[in-house]
Amino acid sequence: MKARWMNTKGRKKIIKSIFLGIGAAAILTVATCTCWWYGIFLPHWIQWKTADATFGDVSVALEQRSLSVKNMDTGEVVWETQGDWFVQDMILKDLDRDGEEEMILLVWKHGSYGEHMPFWEKKNDVALKQHIFIYKYDEKRDTKVKPIWMSSQINYEIESLASGDKSFLNVKDRTGNTRAWVWRDFGLKLVN
Repeated sequence: MKARWMNTKGRKKIIKSIFLGIGAAAILTVATCTCWWYGIFLPHWIQWKTADATFGDVSVALEQRSLSVKNMDTGEVVWETQGDWFVQDMILKDLDRDGEEEMILLVWKHGSYGEHMPFWEKKNDVALKQHIFIYKYDEKRDTKVKPIWMSSQINYEIESLASGDKSFLNVKDRTGNTRAWVWRDFGLKLVN
């Protein structure tokens, strides 16, 4: 008499267990990727700032890692950061010495570049990295907010932004060192 490897009921149980395991692994993978994409795994040392300010004739609110710009008369949101950007800090300062303040954001976002990459780059990475973004107020635009400079990823970890002497932007890193940056023609340049 031949021994049967396993009866039909036992095979069905094993197949069911395999499919349940694959399903659980797929759900766990999707959940982990979603949490990572939405910044759940960002470094614990980050201090998320909150701020309220007036930028031209609109109000700016930084809260819960998101920044919104609202019409002060209607309360309507005219501009806000993208859902997968995480704003760590924000200051207003006249960096380019034109008599009007710019809005400077310290942002965690995926990739080193936005839609337009340098020609020498083949693809954008998806790692969450820090960037400094600078915006102007423009009352002629519907959104009132116009980007004037958006850095690629910063190569050191920034703890906070502060207004320095004259038109300097002070950037404090995690080790406590402060570096002064100044606006030059197009973009920030390290002074010290």
